[in-house]
Amino acid sequence: MSKWTDALALDMIPDSYRKLAEIVGIQPLLSMAMQYGGFNVYIPKYETLIRTARDDLIRGKYNGYNTDALAREYDISPRWVQEICRDLPLAGQMGFDDLM
Repeated sequence: MSKWTDALALDMIPDSYRKLAEIVGIQPLLSMAMQYGGFNVYIPKYETLIRTARDDLIRGKYNGYNTDALAREYDISPRWVQEICRDLPLAGQMGFDDLM
């Protein structure tokens, strides 16, 4: 990018893009404009971006007895915690192969 763009201030950015510049910064916005300018870019929901990491953390902490605590910690329902962890073997739980 040209050096003169380093001096751009928020009040120099068009109103319709100013909020985005406040969130990501002027220089990153200019980089995005250079890369994607003229394209329609889809920004996923916050929930979609964090879901995989959140679910992995929940699975790592789940012990079969802490459903309600995990639901409160991650602001989801106890039923959703159970759904996330439904295929996890519980510590000390015997599987079918253990019986043979």
